[in-house]
Parts: sequence; C-alpha cells; structure tokens
Amino acid sequence: MTPAVDEVNEKELRDNAEFLLEVVDRYYETAVRAIKRYDETHMILGNKLNGNTGVPDEIVKLAGKHMDLVFYQFYGRYAEQAATLDKDAELTGKAVFNGDSAYAVPDEHMRNPYGSHCRDQEERAEWFREFVTQAFARPEFVGWNWCGWMDSWEERQVNKQHSGIQDPFGRKYEPITRAMAEFGGKVYSIARG
Repeated sequence: MTPAVDEVNEKELRDNAEFLLEVVDRYYETAVRAIKRYDETHMILGNKLNGNTGVPDEIVKLAGKHMDLVFYQFYGRYAEQAATLDKDAELTGKAVFNGDSAYAVPDEHMRNPYGSHCRDQEERAEWFREFVTQAFARPEFVGWNWCGWMDSWEERQVNKQHSGIQDPFGRKYEPITRAMAEFGGKVYSIARG
C-alpha cells in the first residue's frame, strides 16, 4: 500500500482492497487460534459488524469463515434489519446474533438517543415485541442484546445518549420491562415455531 492512494487508479484500489481483506483474514485467523490454544470449546463471536453503516460482503464472509456466528449490531426495527439478516445468513451459513440494539423515547433528558425513536414507552414495547417475535422465529437467529440498562442523562453526551430500561433513579419503564418479561417466558416456543 502506498502512502497516497491514487483514487482514479482502479488497479491500485483493487490491490489495496484485496490487501486489506488479507489483513482482516489473518487477524481473525490469529485471534481465533490464540483463543482456541487455551480453550478449544470457547465460542468465538468476533467483533461486532455494524449493520447500520453497511458491512462489505467480503468482511461478512471472513467473519463467517472464522467465527462461530455472525455477531452484528443494528439499531432499527425488524423490517429494517431483515435484508441484512437474510444476506448475512446466506453469505456465511452461520447463526446471527444482534449484539447491540435498542429503541428509544426522546424526552427533555434524552434529546437525541441512539436507536430508532418511538413516540412513547408503549410504542417502544410494541416495537420490541415486533422485533423479537419475527427475529426469533428465524432458524438462524440466536440472540439479541438490548444496549443500555439505564438512561444516560449526562449533559456532556451531546451527540447521542444511551436509552435504558430504567431512568438514572432506578424507575423502570414498565411497558418495556413487561414486554421483555413476557417474551422471556415464550422465547423457546417462538423459536420452535
């Protein structure tokens, strides 16, 4: 790779892209080998692939080559994620796990939180139910991690804030916690279809 990339030289751009894929492939191979040296049964999730920014198919394939599943993050409703889930499962033949997602309700303390913005806590709970019911019915979908236990009201977070299932004083948002508890009681029946 040269210090300055010639943006019009397609051969150089292709060479650089292929080199970067070799670097990623070697990184994954080395990291997995090091972990397995000490624990052969360790489940390898890998790094989270950011579904919101789009991940090149070649990187998804490399993750699938080395990891036990496709570990991604995507802040969005099920309809927004479905195409990514389809593509990642098809490219890798592996299970998929959303390791970072949430739905948010903006208010005076949370003016611009991460995630899709709901109008109120009831809609937030409904979006959660919609997602988990559809995603966990897929045979390759194995997990979803809600990002944030507690709202982050810190004023220094001017760009985005994390939206939790309770406020900083420990008051739970009943609609979402109730929806999560209900889902927990039926996750296996949803997964079995």
